[in-house]
Amino acid sequence: MPLILASCPKKKKWAKHIRQFGQDTQFEGLQILHFEEGPVSFVTFMASLKQKGQDVSFTEKSRFEKIDGRWLYHSASFN
Repeated sequence: MPLILASCPKKKKWAKHIRQFGQDTQFEGLQILHFEEGPVSFVTFMASLKQKGQDVSFTEKSRFEKIDGRWLYHSASFN
């Protein structure tokens, strides 16, 4: 189960969309660009993806929070 589904209270609503995205998308690579560690941590990465032959790559800065000893995805900003 993807992390977002495991940590998102609205997981049933998102599950169908995430499965469809996974079926329609060719994942070509992931490059970690920056990591900021703390009680709230951030990971900036570039994901290389294709959908129907089109480049749909993106850069994301994800925010994670440690709650009850588990790191949970909180939110993201995109460039």
